[in-house]
Amino acid sequence: MKGYMLQLSTGPVKPDTTVTWSIKKAGQEVGTYHAAGSWVSYQTTVPKPTARTVYWRSDRGGDISDTYDVSATYTPEGETEPVTLTRRLQSRSLNPDDPAHNSTFNEDVDMIQRGVIQIFGLDKGRLSAYQRGRYQDNSGNHFYITKRPGNPPWSKIADEVQNIDIFVNHIKPGSKVFLLRHVQAIWNEFDYILAAGAIGAVDNTNVNYSTWLDSAVSASTYSRPEGFPKTSAEVLRGLHIAESNGRHSYATIQPLAVNNVQVGEQKVGEPSDPNYHLFTDWGIGFAKVQPYNRIQGGTTYNLYKPDHNIIASASILKGFQAQTTSVPGPKAKVWHAIYGYNSGNVQAAQDPAALRDPPSVSSNLADRAFNPGMNLTPPDSNTE
Repeated sequence: MKGYMLQLSTGPVKPDTTVTWSIKKAGQEVGTYHAAGSWVSYQTTVPKPTARTVYWRSDRGGDISDTYDVSATYTPEGETEPVTLTRRLQSRSLNPDDPAHNSTFNEDVDMIQRGVIQIFGLDKGRLSAYQRGRYQDNSGNHFYITKRPGNPPWSKIADEVQNIDIFVNHIKPGSKVFLLRHVQAIWNEFDYILAAGAIGAVDNTNVNYSTWLDSAVSASTYSRPEGFPKTSAEVLRGLHIAESNGRHSYATIQPLAVNNVQVGEQKVGEPSDPNYHLFTDWGIGFAKVQPYNRIQGGTTYNLYKPDHNIIASASILKGFQAQTTSVPGPKAKVWHAIYGYNSGNVQAAQDPAALRDPPSVSSNLADRAFNPGMNLTPPDSNTE
């Protein structure tokens, strides 16, 4: 896959000699060399090595069908004359309906799976197995297997590629055929992860958390309704407590993860739909903010950084609170805003008591943001 790190090696080399590498596209040297093949090594390039084994990354532009001509000139161990080995590499689009792609192991599919596992968090304590290297969708029986209680059938790689379109590329319904735009989206997202770095364990007991809250309120200009008994920062903190399931971000886990984070879930379609399934809904830091919410108020935020993530969550909450003009009570305004933040229909303007009968994920989140989040009794009426 274009942009993925490849390990290239020659056979045994004569002692005290070097290898001359050449990797060209359309006659021009392209790509970058790196010291190792781990995720964190993507951050730093090195001059072209002369060792037997090199780690090389292609460019991410051009066409999916670009070809790369690889050559290595070296003197084999036990020989006196140099030889030149050549190989041609090419990326390709993939189709889940193609038996050559969905029925056998493919190296490029394995690369895509590893990239998507990283950016969508499928390895974060929940993924125990998947159909490795097979470009499949949910029309078959093999799913990612989760350790989460209930073992919901996580979508397979072609469905996750479609989710890249939905979450990162703003394209609905998206394509299950793997295209160049999916390649670019994977690596653009991974750039943000690398820029954030392995930040270690972070939760709302972090010494910087209060500063992050205050900065987020200021940057987003979020303001709780007049008469609400808590500060704007406390409202935001209540939202984060409601979404929290312990710590969110953890130190590096090799070989896949740069940061280990909490991930939310959403449902696609209706239970009667044969394509109905659950998929990962990426949320890092303190709020479940997805890549399509990266731009807030004209500013682009790195959602993998805790302070940026908090600003984005405050901006989104502000937007939902602005929709509560028909709700008179300050507590009800905040409740409805948090309800909307988690996919509830704010425009319905029903009393909170009615919207939690029966309870939903949206109403439960709004209630938890009040108690224990803000240590307030959730409102029952829109006039509270």
